[in-house]
Amino acid sequence: MKTILKVIWGIFALIGILSLVLFINLRQKYGNFRLTVHPGYEARYDEFVDLLRTSGPFEKDTVAFDMTLAIGKFVANNIPHDNPG
Repeated sequence: MKTILKVIWGIFALIGILSLVLFINLRQKYGNFRLTVHPGYEARYDEFVDLLRTSGPFEKDTVAFDMTLAIGKFVANNIPHDNPG
């Protein structure tokens, strides 16, 4: 069991080292850069704010959902929801 854990640890260490080397190479090639989830977000910030300002007031949701689907029954029966804490 210990050898399996050592192998797994070695694989994760190797992935980490390779990721660091890749990051350093990219930084040397392209200079200073940032990794962002949504690259155009900063450029479109004003557009998003204007969209929120021009939208109407919030309204109550009128959609009724009946919990007769199989997934609802599965969740109700298999996930504890008595706040066991």
